[in-house]
Amino acid sequence: MGSPISPIIANLFMERFEEKALESSVLKPAVWFRYVDDTFVVWKQGRDSLDDFFHHLNSQSPSIKFSKKTEVNNQLAFLDLPVKRNGDHLDHTVYRKPTHTDRYNDREIKAALAPRQRRPDVNEQENIINKAFLPYVSQVTDRISKVLKKHNIKTIYKPTRKIRDCLRPAKDKREPLSSAGIYQKSAVAEHALRDGDHKIQFENTQVIATTSGYYPRLVRKAVEIQKHSNNFNRKEQTFYLNRIWHPAISRTKVAAQRSRPVPEELPPEQPHILAGIIADHSSAADSSEVDFF
Repeated sequence: MGSPISPIIANLFMERFEEKALESSVLKPAVWFRYVDDTFVVWKQGRDSLDDFFHHLNSQSPSIKFSKKTEVNNQLAFLDLPVKRNGDHLDHTVYRKPTHTDRYNDREIKAALAPRQRRPDVNEQENIINKAFLPYVSQVTDRISKVLKKHNIKTIYKPTRKIRDCLRPAKDKREPLSSAGIYQKSAVAEHALRDGDHKIQFENTQVIATTSGYYPRLVRKAVEIQKHSNNFNRKEQTFYLNRIWHPAISRTKVAAQRSRPVPEELPPEQPHILAGIIADHSSAADSSEVDFF
C-alpha cells in the first residue's frame, strides 16, 4: 500500500476473490454487498451453516482473513448506519456509538462562531459627515488630518502637482494619414473615365485602420473591401478571404480615424466610388470484515 494505484489493484483482487469464493461455495448468501473491506451479507440457511461458510471464505487465500459480526436484537451496525430487521424488510437510522454524548466539542463551536465575529457589519454606516482633499506634505498634512478627525472629517490625500504636469509633451503629433495601414481613397482614373467632369474631393480621404506589416495589411484590406460593397477596387495583390467570414464581417463596424469631416452624401446619379490601396507599413488489504444477518 502507499502507491496511488494500490486501491485499484486491491479492489480488482477482491473482486476476483469474491467471484471465486462464491462460485465454489455449496451454500450461497442471499445478499452480498461489499464496500472496500466491509461486507454486508444476508444469510438464510441458518446459523449452523454460517460457520461453515465463514471457514470457506478464510480458506481461499492465506493473505485474506475475515472477521464477522452477527445481528443483536435484530440490529447490526454497518458503515455508521444501524440496520434493523423489521419483519420482511430492513430499516436504518443514524448510528451513534455507546460513548456518544450527543453534543459538539467546544473547539468546533468556537471555530464556527469565530468567522461571524470577525465579519464586518455591512449594514453599519460610517459616521463621516465631510471629507477634506489635501495635497500631501510630509509632517504637515498629517497634523492637519489629526485635527480634522476630531471634528469627524475624513482626510483624503492628493499627490502634489509636478513640473512635468505643467509642460506640453515634446513629441510632435503624428498625422493620421502618415501611418502605415489601410486607407479609403477615391479611384481617380477609373472615376474620371466613367463620369467625365465629376471632381474628386481629395481633402475628404480618411484612415480606416492603422496596421503595420505587409501581410496583415493585405488581410485588413480584404476585410474592408468585404465591408464596403459599393467600391471599385483593384484586384492586384488582394488577399483571398474565405466566404465563411463574410457574415461576421458584415456585422462588424470599425470606426475610421478621420482627419477632416466626412463629406455629404453624393446624389444617387453620382455614386461614391471607393478603392482600397496599400501604403508602404500497490496490493490488497490484509484483513476484511463481513457483517451477517
